[in-house]
Amino acid sequence: MPRRKIKVKKGTGNTTTALLCKLASLTVHVEEAIEADGNWFDYAAVKTLLADSELREWVREMTSLGMAPLKRSQSDAGEKHD
Repeated sequence: MPRRKIKVKKGTGNTTTALLCKLASLTVHVEEAIEADGNWFDYAAVKTLLADSELREWVREMTSLGMAPLKRSQSDAGEKHD
């Protein structure tokens, strides 16, 4: 099935439904991981989602448009999350 494009806002390009699902999943897993009784599965899911090429490309695009925060340390800027 081809990916459906969803127009988000002018200037941010098109975002796929798959990417929006990944962002929602990332949000839920981060919320669960930071709870006092966070599960190892949530940490693993966050790491996997942060390594996703589509998500990383979108974050780069949003950062270049000034719509996402820059990393605090320049040494971390190009680092792959593992």
